Amino acid sequence: MSAAVVSRYFWRTTEDRLVQREYPLGGAKQVARHLPHRSLGSIYERAALLGLRRPGRRGRASTHGEQANG
Repeated sequence: MSAAVVSRYFWRTTEDRLVQREYPLGGAKQVARHLPHRSLGSIYERAALLGLRRPGRRGRASTHGEQANG
C-alpha cells in the first residue's frame, strides 16, 4: 500500500496541528483549503476528537432560566 493511500485514512501529526491552528479561525472549510484530500465530514470529526469547537459557537443557555450572552 502506498503512503498516499495510507495518509487518506490516518491523520498525520502535521495535519492535526493544522486543524488545531486553522479550525478555530475558519472552521472545516478553512482547514479543507489546506487539506483538499480530506472531506468536510472527516475534518469535523477530527476537530471534535481534538476537542475543538467551530468558530462562533458558544455554550448552551443555562437550564436555570439564564441565557447565554449573545
